[in-house]
Amino acid sequence: MAIGSTAKRGTVSKIVPFLDEGAAVTTSRTDVDYIVTEYGIAALRGKSLRQRASALIKVAHPDFRAVLAEYVEPELAKHGGSLYLAEIRNNIVYVKFTGHCSGCPSAKYTIETIVKEEVLKHTDAVEDVRLIEEVSDELYEFAKALLQHKIEI
Repeated sequence: MAIGSTAKRGTVSKIVPFLDEGAAVTTSRTDVDYIVTEYGIAALRGKSLRQRASALIKVAHPDFRAVLAEYVEPELAKHGGSLYLAEIRNNIVYVKFTGHCSGCPSAKYTIETIVKEEVLKHTDAVEDVRLIEEVSDELYEFAKALLQHKIEI
């Protein structure tokens, strides 16, 4: 299947892992072996959902993928974690943490102080960055205070 990587003059990625409610599906994911965009070919046959998502991100428009790989991943790797791009919808990037960052009480703080800051600094195509798996506000405030050295354990 050959598609352009973006719509609406490059402001919306056509490569998304989730469809909006009520969106029409004309071709099942199991019927598509390859996706071709102006940025390459994603071979999908026989891959897990995670592998398919990774392959599709590689053929998405660079404005929607390069910042995460270049600026954010190295910072998270220092803490034994990583993140992956779960969805791009309406110029909002939705990410999930993996490794040590997954389920971490400071994940929301990391999104605000590292991920979002770097993404917005390096691209105009994104308006916001949001974490899909958030922790409770109470746990977030505790982790934030701990990371800012306002409390000690």
